[in-house]
Amino acid sequence: MSEAYSTDDFIRDASDMMPDFQVGFSQVGNSVSAVGIGLTADSYEGWISYSKVRFKFEWGGDVDESEKTPKTYHILFQPQDDPDTEDVDESEDIEILSEVIEWDGSSGTVFELDPEVLKPDMEGTFLLLEARFETFDDDESREIGGSRSPNWKVHKLNLDTKQDEETHYEGYEKCVAHIWSNQPLNLAKYLSGYESNQEAFENPDVLNWRVDGQLQDSYLLNLETNAPNENRVKRYNIEVVLKGSSEPIDQLVVSVVPPETLTNFDQWLVDNQDLDWLDTLPAVYSHVLLDANLDAINPEPSSLPCNNWKDNKPFSMFFDMNADTFYHPDADYEIRSEETSEGHGHQACYNEAGLLIRSGVSAGTADRSFYGDISGSDSHVNLDAIPFVWAVQLDGTPAQGEDGIFPDYSRMDNPIMHEGRSVGEYIELRPPIANDRAELISGDCP
Repeated sequence: MSEAYSTDDFIRDASDMMPDFQVGFSQVGNSVSAVGIGLTADSYEGWISYSKVRFKFEWGGDVDESEKTPKTYHILFQPQDDPDTEDVDESEDIEILSEVIEWDGSSGTVFELDPEVLKPDMEGTFLLLEARFETFDDDESREIGGSRSPNWKVHKLNLDTKQDEETHYEGYEKCVAHIWSNQPLNLAKYLSGYESNQEAFENPDVLNWRVDGQLQDSYLLNLETNAPNENRVKRYNIEVVLKGSSEPIDQLVVSVVPPETLTNFDQWLVDNQDLDWLDTLPAVYSHVLLDANLDAINPEPSSLPCNNWKDNKPFSMFFDMNADTFYHPDADYEIRSEETSEGHGHQACYNEAGLLIRSGVSAGTADRSFYGDISGSDSHVNLDAIPFVWAVQLDGTPAQGEDGIFPDYSRMDNPIMHEGRSVGEYIELRPPIANDRAELISGDCP
């Protein structure tokens, strides 16, 4: 050679002699990373022509071990639009291929796409599609159809208690709250990677939907003409199904609540910021003792000079599931305080070993209104119970007071599906441990 010929020159010339080749995998989240030729994080779709591509998936560094589950990607083919047929857009004829990519979630597995095998002599785009409802952590800011983060986003069932929530919901492990409006709800927006795969997700030749067991090809859920009644919820069981298949890819409970629920709960949060009344509540007992029959022994018997707490009793829900109230799901025993001079009360809940439950939905609560006050605007029902039901509804749980002549808010009709932000906000204002009084040992007085 008469002049230097660098490695860069060689790569450039070799690339020019190769057929056109393009790989573009879009980043649509932070749960999965794909590494390989031209792949970026969370790869769900790619454009491949004239050549085959090999790639592998790897989890991102911010993914918890519990989230590293197997993934199934369906392979779709979108033909290239023929410029000679201006009145027909061939690219709309998306085809579902029989092949799928099943990744067990471990690193190192290499996958290959060969266009000449999958679609010989055809130009077009291959899409790797995982049509699953995307779940969010409570501290994530992305929203779907609402202004109050982190609601309006899909949550995953995060309770595993004696109420056996997973069995109760029969395989439905995801839920979302939706504030009723007279507009249809776009179900496809809840799918992971909607922004990148909108055309495929909304295409009835790709995905179908089952609503309460009825198949429909539209991704739009037409809500009832009127909002649910006050404090009530309308539940929809949603299944996303690949066209031509009967097995759901994923399932979602949509809990539609009236606009007043959000307005009322937000106002309740504002009205209950003054917590000085918590100082009037008695110290809690750190545990209750159990007798040979596993009945709890009153930690403050009548022989003591103090009289702050009523007799303890077992939560009958755990001995007769027909009596399940769906409150305090992992509690076995409770004690209730006497009414304070200001009309307040306290409830302490204990686990099967008699130990105080200190946090979460299974714990007891401080009650702004004594639990025996059940009627009137300042009743326990209105100040404490119904706001809790609002909170679980806004976290996606399809629960409400049990039906009757009047809704019975001493019980909910479904267990709590997700303990999220709204429930957390409620517990901050109705805490299980009301103040910094020293906890008592069973048999002691303050």
